[in-house]
Formats: sequence, C-alpha cells, structure tokens
Amino acid sequence: MKLLKHKSPLLILLMVIVAALIVIVPMACDNGSSGGDGDGTGDGETPGDTTPPTVMSTQPGNGDTGVAPNSIITVTFSEAMDESTITVQSFSVTAEPDPNAAALTAEAVAGSVSYSNLMATFTPEDDLVFGSLFTVRLSTGVTDLAGNGLAADYVFSFTTGEEPDTTGPEIVSRDPGVDDTGVDLDVQVTVEFSEPVNASSVSGDTIVLQTSGYELPSEVALSPSGLTATLVPESGFMILADYEVTVSGDVEDLAGNKLGDDVAWGFQTRDGAWGSTIQSYNTVNNYPAADDPSVAFHGAGMANILWSAFNSNPTPYAYDTETAGYDRHEDPPWSTEVANDPLSSSSGGSSTQPYIASNRYGGTSFGVWLGGEIYSYVYAKRFTSGEWDASEPQISQDYYSYQPVVGVDEAGNAIALWRYETGGYSYVYSSEFTDTLGSWGSPDQRSSGQYGEDPQIAVRIETGDAVCVWVDLGADYYVYGADYDPDLGWGDPVVISSTVIAAQALPQIAMDWNGNAVAVWRGGDNKIYANRYRASDGTWQEEVAVSSEGGSKPRVAMDVYGNAIAVWEHQSGSQIFFNRYDHGVNWPTWETTGAEAGVALSPPAPVEYAAVPQIAMDIAGNGIAVWEEDWVIKVKRYPHGLTLDEWKYSSPTEPLIETVSEGNYNISPAIDLGPNGRAIVVWRNITATTIDAAVFE
Repeated sequence: MKLLKHKSPLLILLMVIVAALIVIVPMACDNGSSGGDGDGTGDGETPGDTTPPTVMSTQPGNGDTGVAPNSIITVTFSEAMDESTITVQSFSVTAEPDPNAAALTAEAVAGSVSYSNLMATFTPEDDLVFGSLFTVRLSTGVTDLAGNGLAADYVFSFTTGEEPDTTGPEIVSRDPGVDDTGVDLDVQVTVEFSEPVNASSVSGDTIVLQTSGYELPSEVALSPSGLTATLVPESGFMILADYEVTVSGDVEDLAGNKLGDDVAWGFQTRDGAWGSTIQSYNTVNNYPAADDPSVAFHGAGMANILWSAFNSNPTPYAYDTETAGYDRHEDPPWSTEVANDPLSSSSGGSSTQPYIASNRYGGTSFGVWLGGEIYSYVYAKRFTSGEWDASEPQISQDYYSYQPVVGVDEAGNAIALWRYETGGYSYVYSSEFTDTLGSWGSPDQRSSGQYGEDPQIAVRIETGDAVCVWVDLGADYYVYGADYDPDLGWGDPVVISSTVIAAQALPQIAMDWNGNAVAVWRGGDNKIYANRYRASDGTWQEEVAVSSEGGSKPRVAMDVYGNAIAVWEHQSGSQIFFNRYDHGVNWPTWETTGAEAGVALSPPAPVEYAAVPQIAMDIAGNGIAVWEEDWVIKVKRYPHGLTLDEWKYSSPTEPLIETVSEGNYNISPAIDLGPNGRAIVVWRNITATTIDAAVFE
C-alpha cells in the first residue's frame, strides 16, 4: 500500500484491469474444455471450414462399358463426410430407358448405401440389367462434417455388358433332308446353324459322311457368315447309296458354347440309268478285228479300257493292245486320240489277252498283256497321274507265258500272276511291283504242282494284302489258294477244293474291304462250288456247292460288307443262274442250298444261248450282271436290299433286264463298277469290228 500511495490514479486503474483479465482467461479455457459455450465450435468442427467436398473417383468410371451386372457402385470423396447425409435419396441410381422401348421412363434401382473411410457405396438389391445404361446422382444434400454440401449434383453414367451367350447353336435346316430319297449325285450337303459357329470347330472331323459303315474323305467348308457348313465327298456321291451325315456335338458358337449331342440323319441318292449312246472304237490302220476288252475305273467317273486289235498293216497277222479313256468330267467324256497310239509298242509281234485293274480311288491302273513275235511274254504298263508310263517292261520269264492278271493296292503297288510253261509242265508265277522303287521284282513260282493254270488274284486295296487261286491240272485237278502279306510275303499254297470230286476248273475270286475273299469254280461233277477265305486267321473255311445243277464259267463279286453274288452259265446253255451269300449268315450257308441251290437270272428257251456272265458290285452293295444272249449284250441291275425272289427271273417283261448293245453279233462282255456306282460295260462287236461300250450313271 505504501507503493500505491505514490502512484497516480490512472496507473492504479490500469493495474486493476490487467489483474481482472488474468483471472477471466483461465476460466474461459476451463469452460471450453468441459463442453463449450453453445456456439458450435466445441462440437469437433473445423473452425472456419467453408470449402465444399468434391468427388475424387468413382467405380465404375464415367462412360465405362461392359460393366458386370453384379457390380457395386462406389464414390470416393476428398474429405470426411457426414454419414447421415448419404442416403438412397442423395445417392441414387437409375436405369435409363431403352431407346427402342415404347415407354421412355427411367427406373430407380433399388439398393442400400453405406459410408466408410471417405467412400460411399451403393449396393443394388438385384443384379443390374445386361446391356443397359445407368445414371448415378449424388445430390448437394451430401455434406462434409462442416455441413458443406457438394457444390452441385455430381452425375456420372456407365453401361453394363451384354448378356453372355450361354446357349449352344442349333441346326435349323439341312439338305438333303432326313430320309430324303432320289437325291442327285451332284448334291452338296448343307447344314445351317441358328447362329454363327466357330470356323475352327467345323472340319471333316466334326461333320462326317458315311456309307456302308465307312467314313468317306470329304471337303468341309464354312460360309463367311459362319451360318452354313457344306460337305462334298472327295470321290463324289455314289448311285443308289445310303448315306449318313453326323454333325458332332463339339461344333461351337463364337462364345464357345457347343452344339451338345451329335446330330445324325440319313438320305439315299438316286438310281442310275444306261446311257443311250454306244461308244464305238474303230481299230486304227484298218484293223479288221478287235477282241478281249477289259475295263477298270481308277477314280470317280474315270476309267480305262484295254483291248487287242488285229493289225494287218503294216505287220501282217499281229495284234496291238489298245486303250481308251473315259472321264465323265470332260466333254466329250471318251477320249479318241489314244486309239491311234497303241499301248503296246516294244513287245513286237502280237499283243493279246489284255487285262486291266486299278486301285479304285487312287488314280493308278496297271495293264498286262502277252507280247512277242515267236514266244509269248508278259508285259506291264502303269497308268498314273492321268497318263500311261512310257516304259512297258517284260515281267515274265522268257518263252511261254499265258493268262496274265493283275491287282493294285491303294499305294500303287501291284501283283501280277500268269501261267508259265516249260518242259511240258505249267506253273503259276507272280511278280510284285513296288511303287516306291518304281520297278517289278523277279518272277516267283506260286504253284507247287506241275500243271498250274487259270490264276486269279484279289487285292485288298487299303493294305495290299492279297489272295490268289488257281487250278492244278495234275492227277487230281484241285483248286489251290495262297495269301500274300506285304510284310511277310507269300504263304504256302493250300488245297481249297474237295479232294473227293476231281477235275476242278475255272476258279475266280473276289474280296471285301476287310480282306475276306470268296472263290468259286466248276467242280468235276459240273456243279459250281465256293469256298471262303477268312482274313482274321488266314484260313479257308469249307467248300460248298452253290448250284444243284451243272454249270460253267462262274464269276463272283463282293461288296464291302462281305456279301457275295456268284453267276454262271447253266448247263442248258440258254440261261444264266446265280446264288447269293449273306455275310451275316455263317458260312457255308448260301441263300439257296442243296437241291434248290442256284436260281435263274435270265429267261429260258426260246433263248438259243446265254453265255460269258460277268458280275460286279459297288461299295453300296449294288450289283450289275452282264452276259451275251443270242448275240446281244444283256445287263441286269441288282439294287441293294433286293431279295433273291425279287432278283430272280420272273417274266419276259422283267424291267431289270436291259439290252445295251446295238445290232447283232456282240460278244465277250466285260464290266467294272466304279467307286461311285457308275458302271461301264465293254464288248466286242463282230460285225463292226469295234469295241463298244455303254455307261451306267
């Protein structure tokens, strides 16, 4: 107080005010920490925050496409937000209307919202609609902790992806249709799908054509649109054949959805007819005669014929082997210039007994014939790549060779057989042509007896396995057989005819696709006999009489299954008889047996004579028999599925028998059925001194 006594009144007043402030400020601090004074600054707000929050990112992004329908929608903000302001009203999603729809009204998407760590999330109640536009809107009602709302509504949009394709393609049409008949041979199989399919799933492995249980190599293509597949067999369609098309369930659409189950259906092609034009080959250089025609198909609608032509100028009393080609794809289909270029040239002297065989689809044929001025040798010539080789090697021994025959496999290998005479005896010899070497091997003896003759051979085209038969005119006249394996060579000859009935003769043989073979021959009692070679174990089964009466000159043919038809001259000399073997029946049971074995194929008297029957069968099981009857050439068609009673001779007006020759004095018919069911019959026209031909297609 002593100090105050000396101070001025103004100073004293200033000191009192300062002291008061010192007391008030701490009190204010204490009051703020205990709950605030109601002005809002004590509730956690940032003093002075007036900046609106912003959207930093969204998911999906604005303008995104292909968004998954099960997506959630998120929005990330620039600062902490007031969770209570984020609701389905302030954070909304709408589905925009389809522009093509009648009602153009947006529809709110039901869902729920949540907020955490600067991110607001909208979870749709259901998956969003595929292929739709959606708009997301965040209103200004969404605020930060200071109560600052968005400066303006934030809007973005996105589009969901198209609905994934989970449905496999379907076949909506096919041509030919299910169970169609009479289908043209030039048809192109088409399959139309309900949607484009993947080109990589369409091939010859997924669209398959079969006939007689065998898959046929085919060209399969898909249209640029991916909607239509086409199939054409490489060898063409066959006459009167049953086909099955199978489309694999592995064919798939562009999304990878598969067809599912395999789809298969069948159809039948049309039957054929004999052409009205008879193709005549006049011999060159005024040849007065032509003889020994032979024919073989080497592809679909392509064939060669061989014959011997008697040449009196410039070489007297000599024959040449001539050839002509047929190709249905050309116009005209028959070649003419080759008739002026004899096939045989270096052999000298006469060329006789021509024989031709081919590998059907493979385009390769071999012709063999006898040639020589004084002696007879076997010569061979190959047809490949559309032309005959220049060379014609001698494949037999020197001197006396006769009765040449040949068979060809798929690879172009060939086996020739012939009868060779020496020292008063005769033997059956063979030689093999190896395509990779381009040459024939040395002659090798097949027969074991001393009087082998009439050799015949059947080759399994796919593998080169073969079976040959011949007769040995020794003490017993037995028929022998021997088989050939390309890897192992020839097997030993075995007797396949009866050892009780002697004087067997004129054996013939045919083979199915599995290598099974049927041989026929005339027995010593003049009946026609048969035996079957079983490829599975390489054995001959049992001899059986297929005729109950006498006959001669039997021939046999087989289809791919192993069904066989045998034909022969009846002992009366005026009729052709036949019998059939069904591969589904145990050997040796033929369709007619015992006292009823053999059925008439041609009419009886007043026919003067019926002779030299031939028979051929195609892959589909159709057959054609041909024979000479009273100087005209007759044919009889055997459509597969016909019963024996339906094929046997029934009446003079029978529609299955036709005449293909013109004029009189037609003899020596030969026939071949190509891989597509087309047939060519060739024969000798004595009056015109020509080789004539007729085509079935």
